[in-house]
Amino acid sequence: MQPAVALAALVAAEAPDFDYVIRAVGGPVQYLKHHRGPTHGLITLPLQALVIAGAIYAVLPGSGFWPLFWWALAGGMSHVLFDFGNDYGTQGLWPFSRRWIALDIIPIIDVWVLGLIGAGWLVHWAWPGRRQAVFAVVWLLIAAYVLLRFFLRRRAWRLVANRFDMNEACGESVPCGPGWREQRLTIHPTLFSVNAWRYVAQKKGEYLTGMVWVWPGRLSEPVRAENMHDRIVQASLKAQVVGVFANWVRKPRVTVERRDSLYLVRWTDVRYEEEGFSPFSAYAWLDDELKLVDEGLGAQRPPDLQWDAVKKRLRKEMGRTEP
Repeated sequence: MQPAVALAALVAAEAPDFDYVIRAVGGPVQYLKHHRGPTHGLITLPLQALVIAGAIYAVLPGSGFWPLFWWALAGGMSHVLFDFGNDYGTQGLWPFSRRWIALDIIPIIDVWVLGLIGAGWLVHWAWPGRRQAVFAVVWLLIAAYVLLRFFLRRRAWRLVANRFDMNEACGESVPCGPGWREQRLTIHPTLFSVNAWRYVAQKKGEYLTGMVWVWPGRLSEPVRAENMHDRIVQASLKAQVVGVFANWVRKPRVTVERRDSLYLVRWTDVRYEEEGFSPFSAYAWLDDELKLVDEGLGAQRPPDLQWDAVKKRLRKEMGRTEP
């Protein structure tokens, strides 16, 4: 592979995430609203490839425009395909559809894929004459790995579906809304283990969450997470931050607290909650007349959170502790 072609593929593979500039210009709320949207769409990927190929061709005309374009397009598509596969998802069909697609096969950051790519670079430096062979082997291994996770996730879903009754009505709760939140049972990847998965079962007014280990076919006891839905919750949707968060979150859990003569309405994503910690959170403060007083985004971390709890979660994923 020519250096110019490799450069085109590498830059294009990162180009969809250039929407990060939205955070610097518009702040975290606008970033949450638009991230993995238009820059990941079917129309913009070819446009990004044209710009990248044109820029490199202008500097290195001997490399040929069309090889640069096709490799840049392949690089951008590989980025979006992996975004389809993880549990954050993307609006990859934009502008034809604004629907978020997430297959929940791989985590947002997959250490095993990164390890395979890193190993490929090391082999490439050691044997530069075998670049094409190294490239092919790395991608075949990544494809086999993703396929393995696909079948493991299907098995995990069946194990959980056989445990809980998923046919009862959803009831008056937030996740009964439109779109992908109609998925009653979802299985999500963990960070380190291909065998351990996290399940979220949507019940009437609550979630049941826990871990499932494909081998030997074992489930942890579910943790019940109550999900409130009343006029106070509805009033919080008038806050811009909460409105954006509610449109983005896949498994919204809402709690209402009374503090200092105000209502604190907090929205989180139950998929990522662990030991009282949630990395994604939106909140709104409302007065007695349900008028907005304050709003914001941020992580929810209890003051007594210990790193031992985090280590316990990692050991659990690796199957080193009993559920």
